[in-house]
Amino acid sequence: MDDVALPPGSRLTNRFIEAGISSSKIQIRNNINNKVTEPTGDEETAQLKTLVWEVSCNHQNGGNCSVSKKVEKFHIVSATKTSDKVDLSLLRDLVNKHQGLPFGCVPSIFSMAPKEIAETLTGFESGCMPPIGHNVPMKLYLDKSISDYPMASIGSGTIDHSILLPMRELKKVAEASGQEVIVGSFSRSRLQYSSLSMEGADEKNIAQQSTTERNDRRPEQKDRLREYRSFSDMASKAKLLRTTARKKGRIDMMV
Repeated sequence: MDDVALPPGSRLTNRFIEAGISSSKIQIRNNINNKVTEPTGDEETAQLKTLVWEVSCNHQNGGNCSVSKKVEKFHIVSATKTSDKVDLSLLRDLVNKHQGLPFGCVPSIFSMAPKEIAETLTGFESGCMPPIGHNVPMKLYLDKSISDYPMASIGSGTIDHSILLPMRELKKVAEASGQEVIVGSFSRSRLQYSSLSMEGADEKNIAQQSTTERNDRRPEQKDRLREYRSFSDMASKAKLLRTTARKKGRIDMMV
């Protein structure tokens, strides 16, 4: 690793050594002038965004989290494309399936971990956190949209630099650091979110228009009582009563 100019202050050096990662497989990108130690095709590189989540559990179905030990709150790490957003409902399903929670403990509330907690757990500054090599090993949820990329660009722990390495080596470092890597689909592109929002608005407008149209087509109800009172002769009143009873299916009551 001596021949790799890892950014000053980066704590990933030891993690790479522990995982047996060859220095020739690691590239350093200077975020200031966008220079890389070696040429790389950006179209083959996934730019990763690392987020630390705080998850709270509900006890359901009579479950008792004290079956093994009481789990009220825990933390996980997610890695997605920088341009994508996490779909919390999809991530919740994935966590519920893979987190290995005691019976009855269902992840219910997902929120971003406070900055101080995230930095303590990872050991890296917020804004340049890598998804691997943390102080406290947390399960890494890697979005499927990036798992097939040959290269990954991750934070280095310093704002000025990013680290580029093969995706398979990223997984190797994570596992060597005690992180379990779980690959699943839990993100949406911003374009997808915009489309969903527009579709939702369109469906709402269509529903409102349909209701309005139904109301417009509905025949105006006559005021039978006012009509009854307007007649002066009993024959007209009796005819109106029979007509109304027939429409309401109560003609037998008039016989």
